[in-house]
Amino acid sequence: DKNNLGITFGKGYMWLPFKSRELPKGLIKESKIKQVGNDWYCFLTIDIEQPKIKGYRRVMGVDMGLAKVATLADWNGNNTKFFRGESLRRKRRHYYDLRKKLQPKIKQGNVYKLLKRISEKESNWIRSKNHEISRQIINIAIENKRAIAIENLSGIRERIKGTKKTRRMLHGWSFRQLADFITYKARLAGLPDVLAVDPRETSRKCPKCQYVSRSNRKSQERFKCNECRYESNADRVGAMNIAQRATGLLASR
Repeated sequence: DKNNLGITFGKGYMWLPFKSRELPKGLIKESKIKQVGNDWYCFLTIDIEQPKIKGYRRVMGVDMGLAKVATLADWNGNNTKFFRGESLRRKRRHYYDLRKKLQPKIKQGNVYKLLKRISEKESNWIRSKNHEISRQIINIAIENKRAIAIENLSGIRERIKGTKKTRRMLHGWSFRQLADFITYKARLAGLPDVLAVDPRETSRKCPKCQYVSRSNRKSQERFKCNECRYESNADRVGAMNIAQRATGLLASR
């Protein structure tokens, strides 16, 4: 039933109203019910048939960061899409301020439980946002008949420089979770396996003439090549370079 959930307990059975996103077609193997704050969630394990893989030979790159959680672009900059991070940063700041305010009172029993609930609520919110972003990325890839490439996330926290506040935000956002969501949703959609490429120099390399220099990156937002004078958004350039690098990998498969 799309609007009611059947629950058994002891020798009893009852129907409860519930809301759900569209479920993938398959056989439900297991279900678990968990309370989070005042809400109850039902987690389902579903066996689904692996769809036939589409033979796409063009690649769309995904660049991840803080100013923009994710940026999409083809190798030539077409189909650019920004997933901006301003509202996400404000929300994370809200949770940080709450924890900071309660931390001195940690010895009070109820405060510890409240901090735990705040952390769970924040984790659920981040998970929901990563689901939302990854779903949009998959839809754009399907619409444009593209495979997807992401950066190899090993060492991302060391590569992104910034203030103490920036580092706190970086450690608080789950880029690995977002990458995992993109990967498994691509498989469910029948897209080619997501390509993970070496991200070195993708923020400094010109996607037009291939000239590499640290000074090409003029600021967090701005890229301008010192050789050919090509200029664009820095995150867009990163996504273009990821797509270009992955095109070679896809061709070798």
